[in-house]
Amino acid sequence: MMIPVFCVVEQLDGSLEYDNREEHAEFVLVRKDVLFSQLVETALLALGYSHSSAAQAQ
Repeated sequence: MMIPVFCVVEQLDGSLEYDNREEHAEFVLVRKDVLFSQLVETALLALGYSHSSAAQAQ
């Protein structure tokens, strides 16, 4: 069984200025047995982000 998760991803260009960020929002489907600690990485992978980007996400 899959559950929908609404994701909002913010990407900064390296500076901490609010104006220099990009935002992407979308639903993804994740397995219901995904551990909460793995939810961010799993959702980013479902959105097409690389393994290294997903692992570094906060």
